[in-house]
Amino acid sequence: MIREGARHGQPVRYRPTRLRPVEGRPVRPLNVYQPDRRVEMDSLAYPFSTVGRVTVPVAPGSAEVKVGTGTLIGPRHVLTASHVMNWHWPGPNLSPVAFTPSFNRGAAPFGVANATRTYWFREVDNPDDEISVSLDYIVFVLDRPLGDQLGFMGTRAYSNDWDDKPFWFNVSYPHDLGNDEVPFFQDQVSFEDADNPGIVGQEGDGLYMDTETASVDHGASGSAFFAFWANEDFPRVVSVTSAEGTLNFDDDNWAAGGPPLNRLVNKARADFP
Repeated sequence: MIREGARHGQPVRYRPTRLRPVEGRPVRPLNVYQPDRRVEMDSLAYPFSTVGRVTVPVAPGSAEVKVGTGTLIGPRHVLTASHVMNWHWPGPNLSPVAFTPSFNRGAAPFGVANATRTYWFREVDNPDDEISVSLDYIVFVLDRPLGDQLGFMGTRAYSNDWDDKPFWFNVSYPHDLGNDEVPFFQDQVSFEDADNPGIVGQEGDGLYMDTETASVDHGASGSAFFAFWANEDFPRVVSVTSAEGTLNFDDDNWAAGGPPLNRLVNKARADFP
């Protein structure tokens, strides 16, 4: 059940511009695969303008925040991971959430927007099993339509016909490279497969998707995996970064996708155009 608070085709290749190599530095990553394809990004052009930093306070009055990555998926709608949310916020209201598109080293070229509504399937604190990963997404409705200015992406259900195909792009705010302050781009991402938890009677048809080509770290949570399709002017998202670790005997990085992601986005956009 969706909770709310206050077509298959073959992707095509796309090469963005205005990327620059990362200076070498020692890091302590989660799962970073070689070659590490992440490069610093400084483009404000579409579709990179749709990606931004999501911040959620850890407690009322605290300057400390949880950091994730969000993507404009509608005129006023941001998609990220459910576990980016602070589900333990005291009181009757959900925690405040801020979205800063194209945030880079403190710069906010398009300003900051705040969430007014939240849609989700599952309150995920720590995505550590197949079900929690498969439903680890959330949609925020913003207080202003940033997408009218910056554009936004669409969504598409993942097909296993795309397994092991290096179609996917990702932009995120990884802690290991940019201390959650700088966006990084990577391409040629592939998913080994996408599985349904398949537990009868449980929350249902989400996908937990494993990759050994996408390098992620804290701060990348919620970042979208997207691609372009022929005869379409905008990219579509198939999943978001969820976790790393062992699921179903595979020790990989994991993304959350499947039909529920599309339903969640469609519901939020229909309720708040």
